[in-house]
Amino acid sequence: MKQLRLTITVLAAGLILCQGCSKKSAPSPEAAAPDETAQAAAAKTAKAAAPVDNAMVEAALKELEQKLQAQNYDAAVGSLLTLKDFPKSSKEQEQYQRQLQNTVDALAKRASQGDPSAKASQEMLGRFMTGR
Repeated sequence: MKQLRLTITVLAAGLILCQGCSKKSAPSPEAAAPDETAQAAAAKTAKAAAPVDNAMVEAALKELEQKLQAQNYDAAVGSLLTLKDFPKSSKEQEQYQRQLQNTVDALAKRASQGDPSAKASQEMLGRFMTGR
């Protein structure tokens, strides 16, 4: 339980730091740019808005995989919940979705075998996925 709290705390702190550092000042509305300059600025903004790989997210995804392999399902579900709203690159989002599916599959298998911990974690994950 302490490990889960620590993981959630570290990930939440990282999220706060990442969001605080990522704020960009809005361009002044007084500056009217020609079409070519506006298009170049839009392209630059689009590149800047695309998330880049975050070492902290990748480390959390690896830790999530280890928790799943160790059958520490409550901690794995906690990590999934924490990582849900983290800004992720498309690669990291794919990894997250894959880990989510692996967790769902592992929980279903263990719960069907009568593991009460897996059953409780499966219910918690179900509430997370349905938003209830």
